[in-house]
Amino acid sequence: MPNELQPVHMQVLDYLQRANRFSDTPLAVGEYLGLTKGNISQRLNVLENLDLIRKTADEYDGRVVHLRVTSAGKRLLASRASSPLTLATRAFCAEVAKTCAGGTSSSWDSR
Repeated sequence: MPNELQPVHMQVLDYLQRANRFSDTPLAVGEYLGLTKGNISQRLNVLENLDLIRKTADEYDGRVVHLRVTSAGKRLLASRASSPLTLATRAFCAEVAKTCAGGTSSSWDSR
């Protein structure tokens, strides 16, 4: 991971990889991550300067900006996808989601 990147940058890339044309805007990313407009703007500028995302104007409304993960960004995400921490985090989140959805007792209950 490049030295300039922090975990929040990876969260932005991960979110954008899953976003659609209605949720790939700076406002949507900021709301999802709970960041202010200024903070998300700084994070997006870092990602754009590293060529990990690309900003494009909406074809119908030039005031709207869409964000796309570049091939370099996708490669970075892929290289991090199988890290032990990432796998453990996903497993934990799946357990939490299952428990919150009213599923059976969590394996975390016995700890």
